[in-house]
Amino acid sequence: MSISSVSRGRLIRWGLVLVVVVGSIWVLFLDTHSVMHRIELHREHEALRAENERLQTNIDALREQLADSLSDAEIERIAREEYGMQYPNETVHPIE
Repeated sequence: MSISSVSRGRLIRWGLVLVVVVGSIWVLFLDTHSVMHRIELHREHEALRAENERLQTNIDALREQLADSLSDAEIERIAREEYGMQYPNETVHPIE
């Protein structure tokens, strides 16, 4: 073995190590499908899934409210309290 063949082997090994290190850094951090990007997307996916469950629960509660019919007394109470409606020829004295 000559000195040049030994140094050439080392150069090839170091070149391969460098390629593997640069490739790993590229895959982990720089690529559009990198591991870091996938972790961020997974976190966003979990947050959106939790929000979706919360909104679905809210939708179910609102559907239950729609299913319950309001009585005439309840409708009159809402009309008077929330919308300030009154009967004709009726005087309303607000209490503060």
